[in-house]
Amino acid sequence: MRGLPVLLIALTALAWEASASDGAARLTDKNFGTYMGGVLGVWAPIETYQKEVPYVKDLNIGITRLNTDCWDELEPSRGKYSWDKLDKIVDLLRANDIDILFTVPISAKWNASGGPVRVNNFDIGTTHFPAKDPRDIEDFCFALASHFKGRIKYYEAWNEPDLFIFWKGKPNVDEYIEVLKRMYTGLKRGDPDCKVLVGGIAYALDDSFMKGLWKKGAFDYFDIFSIHIYTKSTWDAQRALTNTQNIIKWSGKPKPLWVTELSTTPDFFKSNDRAGEEREKAELLPRFYDMFFKQGVEAVFWHTLRDCGTEIGMPKDFDFGLMTSDYKKLPAYDALKKYTDNAVKGE
Repeated sequence: MRGLPVLLIALTALAWEASASDGAARLTDKNFGTYMGGVLGVWAPIETYQKEVPYVKDLNIGITRLNTDCWDELEPSRGKYSWDKLDKIVDLLRANDIDILFTVPISAKWNASGGPVRVNNFDIGTTHFPAKDPRDIEDFCFALASHFKGRIKYYEAWNEPDLFIFWKGKPNVDEYIEVLKRMYTGLKRGDPDCKVLVGGIAYALDDSFMKGLWKKGAFDYFDIFSIHIYTKSTWDAQRALTNTQNIIKWSGKPKPLWVTELSTTPDFFKSNDRAGEEREKAELLPRFYDMFFKQGVEAVFWHTLRDCGTEIGMPKDFDFGLMTSDYKKLPAYDALKKYTDNAVKGE
């Protein structure tokens, strides 16, 4: 029986490939997302968002993800909130009919339960350890959702909790579920109409963490399932999608599925042929979008709008974006523009 799931994945992939030439289904801009602000989120100046809005509108993108370790910026000390910077970003985006997926942090420096530590040559900062007192998480989420009620529609319960970099150097599904419960409770108290996403799962190819979420009751504490996919292989993308859809089905609690990070590489291209790699990214982009939308994925976010890296202290820029860090359009930008013009506008 071990070969049956593989056979099913293969048959699904073949069926998708056979239909891919039909073109994109008619969608809206709210099915397309990206990541603005050069991954700086709240730390990016408002001028960055002002400059990026026209590109997002040109691409027919209707939702952006804000992901940053920003608790200290928003609550510098317990019970003392500072919303001004985020208010300006949110108001600008909403004035341009761009919805927001806000990735909720798990701690501030003043309440983190540990860190920093170094694991596998990576520095794990204090804010990648959950708050010592879970009540801080619930209180912060209540304040956040209350303040932005009607302006921020979607919240993601942290980022890649199954990846060691984002969870204390060693993921723990039980610890994450406790944080998820606190976030969900606080957010829904603050804004009952908001939608909560499970933290984007990094390793959908390995379904062990997702099985833990299902078997330990986490499906009661989010509205939308979220995964991240970085690959050049349509086979791996299909396997990740099938794994996730199976977990959702087995849970008995149907959830929409979003891909909140997608690119062909999670960091840097591995060859010296940068131009060739960019062409390949552009060629794969519409194939991945077709695959996901034709199999029921509700929203797909290309990660990122611009390449980032040097502006956050890296030695060079990452290679996963639609534009260079200085706003030069890459072939993938044109590929997504063509795809969304067809899918959203019927052009």
